[in-house]
Amino acid sequence: MTARQQRSLCVEMLESRCLLTTLYDAELGTTPDQQGWLYFTDPLVGASTNQQMNGTFVELNSTLDRSEKAGYFSTTHPDLGVLDRSAGYHLRFQMRLLAESHGSADRAGLSIIALSQDLVGIEIGFWTDRVWAQDDAPLFVHAEEALADVTVEAVYDLYIDRDRYTLLRDQQFLLTGPLRDYSAFGAPYDRANLVFVGDDTSSADAHAAVARIEVHYDTQPTLCAVHQGQELADGDTIDFGPLPLHSTGAEETLILSNEGEAPWYLDEGLVSLPFRTESPPSVVLLPGATTEWIVETDTDQVGRRDGLLTIESNDPSGGSLQLTLRGYVHSGPPFQNPLDPLDVNDDRAVAPGDAIRVVSYLNRFGPGAELPTGSPPPFLDVNGDDAISAIDALLVVNHLNRGD
Repeated sequence: MTARQQRSLCVEMLESRCLLTTLYDAELGTTPDQQGWLYFTDPLVGASTNQQMNGTFVELNSTLDRSEKAGYFSTTHPDLGVLDRSAGYHLRFQMRLLAESHGSADRAGLSIIALSQDLVGIEIGFWTDRVWAQDDAPLFVHAEEALADVTVEAVYDLYIDRDRYTLLRDQQFLLTGPLRDYSAFGAPYDRANLVFVGDDTSSADAHAAVARIEVHYDTQPTLCAVHQGQELADGDTIDFGPLPLHSTGAEETLILSNEGEAPWYLDEGLVSLPFRTESPPSVVLLPGATTEWIVETDTDQVGRRDGLLTIESNDPSGGSLQLTLRGYVHSGPPFQNPLDPLDVNDDRAVAPGDAIRVVSYLNRFGPGAELPTGSPPPFLDVNGDDAISAIDALLVVNHLNRGD
């Protein structure tokens, strides 16, 4: 990471820190048990595992005896509130792993546990070269993982959102998966609203340094979908406009951004024929991130193009979004009905309403109004001169007066 990137990352951290509640800060010069945490060792007496301050870190070292366990529990912390996964919450850990060894592929010398108020949560193990999740079926088996140099100091952001967790490392996506229920094992997994950091196994050991732990409540993703500068709501239309027969570039770009405080996930994205995805969006958007979804259609046949674009996501307020897709492929004047130029409404009949549509358009935009940008119908250019004028309405009126 360059110096410029590091400065940018620090700015992002500082901007988001105002929303976070500090649970531990090593810069105060005291260990976690002096800042509201419960420090526990197994054995309770005579343990070789130790904690000590080292500059701006507290170091927890269980490497002298692998069979021992030690760590910090939030059960007595006065500033930790309810961890409601339906509302979402976010835990941040600034730390590094100095050393770690394990006698089993299913154990780690350093673990983080986050349990919600209903006991559902996640345990993440740290090795020097990767992080991984503990499964619950069967209990405590190595599940999803991601490679990372954990020996380098980093900030780990753990987001809990309903049934999913997401782990970032220095604001970069690292790992995600389903939440688990370990409560069948008993303590400490039967404790609601629990955060743990340390060595919770007799099959592994570690030497870890922790600088800071923070929490943020009520974190939710918020999807913003924009087309041509306009924010879209459920039921809105993306109009490809009139498209010349056999033309290229019949595509529109939908911009998706996450304006919330937790990662956004595209759980399902569908485009119906005759439209299709030319360039798919990212399926994960971190807070503040943006992605493009480019949709295209063919222009091989004259006629209307009608379809749907459907988004299902983890945004609790706007997770479902269905957008209408439309366009019109033409071989002649784009706003002249090729089947019957007088049929402005394209309802297979010529009636006073056709003339009224032209007059209404002229009343709204004035004489010499430009052609619409959206797809027909209505086909307002009755005489096919690439303009809309009173003549177009008169052609319909004259036809009706003659009784043709």
